[in-house]
Amino acid sequence: MVAVQRCLFFVTLHGSPSDAIALVEGDNVITTVVTAQDGSTTATYTITVTRTKPVIVNTGTLLILNSTYGTPSVSGTFNVSGTNMLEGILVAPPIEFEVSADNVTFTDNITIGAAGTISATPVYIRLKGNIGVGNYIGNIVLSSNSAITVNSPQLSGTVSKAALIVTADDKSKPYGSANPTLTVSYSGFVNGDTEASLDVTPSISTTATASSPVGLYAITASGASSPNYSISYVDGNLTVGHVALI
Repeated sequence: MVAVQRCLFFVTLHGSPSDAIALVEGDNVITTVVTAQDGSTTATYTITVTRTKPVIVNTGTLLILNSTYGTPSVSGTFNVSGTNMLEGILVAPPIEFEVSADNVTFTDNITIGAAGTISATPVYIRLKGNIGVGNYIGNIVLSSNSAITVNSPQLSGTVSKAALIVTADDKSKPYGSANPTLTVSYSGFVNGDTEASLDVTPSISTTATASSPVGLYAITASGASSPNYSISYVDGNLTVGHVALI
């Protein structure tokens, strides 16, 4: 009995191969009739070819992966191996995660190994840095030609809010004039976000009015909101100065 991995088989007669013979999984009995040189005497031979099914195996336990919005998580790892493979093993995580063979370059999916036996190979996985705040769960899908797809191990991860600081800009004006336009500056935006990314932009106010006497008045910002940021505020100052006399 002969064990093979490919789904096609060839018999060579008189130096020339036969047409391809498709093999099913399990035992395949191939019968060959040989005719002697006298043109009439024949002999029948059989060969049993066993086509074995590719098998994917994964090992290892992944811990919960945690990250802050805008930053990939620390990677976890598990091992992938295979026997009687017709091609490599495609590793496809849920869309919120990414994988790597070297823990350096991460992509949406990778292929491990090639045809034949694939020894235990580490696969690194982490939460992407550009996904929103929330809890994520799903299976890693391991697949390959003719192999039973493996949906394991189960993944879970949490992305927490990033810190965003809103600072009221300092302003000044002469006594008796209208207040200048109040503005703020931001520190902590990630993933290319801007003020336009906020669900609600901050309100800016001061107690100073056009008739307020010379002095310093606080400028405050408040009320901004975003699902991806934990927002804090820093006050600014409005300086009301003396009017220059000519």
